[in-house]
Amino acid sequence: MSKYRVLYDFDGILENKKFKANTTVEFEDARALEIKNVLPGFIDKIEEPEISKSSTVAEIKAHLDEQEIEYDNGAKKAELLDLI
Repeated sequence: MSKYRVLYDFDGILENKKFKANTTVEFEDARALEIKNVLPGFIDKIEEPEISKSSTVAEIKAHLDEQEIEYDNGAKKAELLDLI
C-alpha cells in the first residue's frame, strides 16, 4: 500500500466510494496504476522520506507518529531508530 494525494474528485467504482480532491488515501500500487490509466492526473503518489541515521530526531519522531509507533519522548536517536 502506498499513499496518494487526490487531485480531483472521482468515483472509485471498485471501492464504492467518492474520493475528494485534497485528501490523502492509500491504494495498492496495482489499483493506483489502474486509476492513473483511466483518470490520468487525478492522483499523485506521495513519496515518503526515507528514515536513516542521517535523519534528525524530529524527522524520526514524525515518522514514528505517522506509523503510530509509541516511543519515550526522551529517547536518544539510536533508540528511536531501533523502533523502525
